[in-house]
Amino acid sequence: MMQNAIFKIVGVVVVAVAIAIAVAKACESEVDRINRRMDELCDLSSMSSQESNLAAGMRAKKISEFFMPGIEIRAESAPISISSRGELRRLVFQSRTQLNSIDVDARKKDTVLDESGKTARMAVSMRISARGPQGSETFREAFEIDWTKDDGEWNIQNVDRRETIRLID
Repeated sequence: MMQNAIFKIVGVVVVAVAIAIAVAKACESEVDRINRRMDELCDLSSMSSQESNLAAGMRAKKISEFFMPGIEIRAESAPISISSRGELRRLVFQSRTQLNSIDVDARKKDTVLDESGKTARMAVSMRISARGPQGSETFREAFEIDWTKDDGEWNIQNVDRRETIRLID
């Protein structure tokens, strides 16, 4: 008898938690979803210690999946231009195998959804710290990022790097 009462209580708690999660997701705005997606990308991009080639390859693939197939990444101050997920995946893999650690943090995000609700533009300030065999460096980077909603998921279509400032640790 006591066991049945415990099962009923646990069942009610599980249902209540499921309802609370569903309500929270339903109330989450598209801007909140984009900002959360950016935070997920930063977490995935960071690494606390050097990775094996297999782990780096798997991470590079996951990171590239945050981007639309026809991605465009441009930088005003450097001769960099990436125009496909494959190029991005190779660059991310190479960076992850050459560095000992990376910390990526989106410090300030200003996201504006367009009227259609299918695209958005984010101005973001990021702090990126990297440590490699030659030492460590920290940068503050300013980006403008265009997001596109594709099959219910927000993915990055274009990235423009606007400013890079090298910080002294």
